[in-house]
Amino acid sequence: RGRGESMAQLWRRYVQLQQASPLLSSVATGCVVMSIGDAAVQVGIEGKMDIQRNSSCAVFHGGINSPLLYLWWQMLDRRWPGQSLVPVMRKVVTNQLVVTPINSAAFITWSKHAEALLGAATPFTVDWAAVRADASAHMRRELPGLIGASCCFWPLVNAANFGMVPVHARILFMSTAAVFWGGFLSFVGHRPPPAQSLDQLVA
Repeated sequence: RGRGESMAQLWRRYVQLQQASPLLSSVATGCVVMSIGDAAVQVGIEGKMDIQRNSSCAVFHGGINSPLLYLWWQMLDRRWPGQSLVPVMRKVVTNQLVVTPINSAAFITWSKHAEALLGAATPFTVDWAAVRADASAHMRRELPGLIGASCCFWPLVNAANFGMVPVHARILFMSTAAVFWGGFLSFVGHRPPPAQSLDQLVA
């Protein structure tokens, strides 16, 4: 019972923080859930733990993606207010068409550049042309599949988000879903090309 009461108190404090500082709580929640999703993939699937990669993923989702999404959802709510079927579907379709390709491409680009920077002694020692070429090749290879997977996953999640979840709780709800999506996104965003994977297996 004591543990249950403690969890309830933590939840109430979290809700209070969301209501008092929604943008700040969006940043914190986004960092935590993306870190969890990436760590689960690294440890559970890849059998390793790269702190630089985990930090890069957490900063992208918490520091960039979550606050932008929070402001974007507010704009959609102002454009199509209400939680009935028609405004919800408009928001879901618009969100999917606009956010999905931009977010997937941005994550791959961010990961390649941020991790190259974190792994270098100074920014001047990084071969940025090679990093950009690697990011472009990775997007050409993985972006169509990411967009297809997103179209299967996010419309249902977004429909629930826009139709049932209060505005102040949306980052928590979407971030919970993002634990699973973030793990998948991190896996695809760091997956080597098929030829490289085959060479590694032969070696």
